[in-house]
Amino acid sequence: MIYAAKRMGLVKYKKTKKKSRNHRRYPELLIPGEKVQIDVKEVPYNCLRGKALRDGKHFYQWTAIDECTRMRFVYGFEEHTPENSTKFLKMLLKEFPFKIKRFKQITEESSHINIKAVK
Repeated sequence: MIYAAKRMGLVKYKKTKKKSRNHRRYPELLIPGEKVQIDVKEVPYNCLRGKALRDGKHFYQWTAIDECTRMRFVYGFEEHTPENSTKFLKMLLKEFPFKIKRFKQITEESSHINIKAVK
């Protein structure tokens, strides 16, 4: 019944305005290595395959992404320790073709990374 009334023009609704989003612009990074984001995550159990799944091991994935070039470096370890974080940063510095000026930690789990120990 309501659909017939709408077609006949007997029922009118006010059109509501959608609220516009406040788009925030981030400063554009033009120099590779100016800022590199680092994150550590535990690999979910359902993503494990083969021997790691059978043995019931836990893996942690370290990820580094350059904000300018979006170049990515990923490595995994069985333990989440400061020593593994330092190893990851040393491998990262060898792997990236440019000098890294600043690191940005994404999660609080990776707050134990000692950048001074890498240099």
